[in-house]
Amino acid sequence: MFKGALIENNRYYHLRREQVLLIIIPGIFASLLINFRIFPIWITDILFGIYIYLNIKTFKNQKKMSSMTAKRTIEIDDTEIRIIPKDGTTKEIINLGNIEKISIKYTSVEASMKELKEEIKGKSKKNFLVITQNNKERQLEFEIRSSYMLVQLTIAIEKWKTKNYPLEVIPTIQ
Repeated sequence: MFKGALIENNRYYHLRREQVLLIIIPGIFASLLINFRIFPIWITDILFGIYIYLNIKTFKNQKKMSSMTAKRTIEIDDTEIRIIPKDGTTKEIINLGNIEKISIKYTSVEASMKELKEEIKGKSKKNFLVITQNNKERQLEFEIRSSYMLVQLTIAIEKWKTKNYPLEVIPTIQ
């Protein structure tokens, strides 16, 4: 069974873009600090201050991102999709036997340099399900945080195929 965090705010992708930048930029300052002998001490102090500031901002950004995915989780197995709120209210169950169509797009967990470049440009890779039920479409975006989660999702999708659910897997452009 796949379990993942639902993304309920598009601002999450903006914060994820910032996070990539906040991880890359301190590395530049760290590399300059390693060569501290070529700079006067006051420049080294400024670089160190910027490095510390960027690391604090990275931590705060990560907390904001976590808060945007902490409200509800999605569970996917071979017969249904469950949306479970963290506050303990009633969970929503979508029986796959009662849907007209389900489209899914998901990507690998590992990011190549090309994908990081696209993320910085603002072209985030998104994982989502589009469920068509009673002629209404509903999109659920979710986060895949580990290779294990990706394997569990792939297993569920393979079981959907064997049960002949109306499934469309949207290819990921590499």
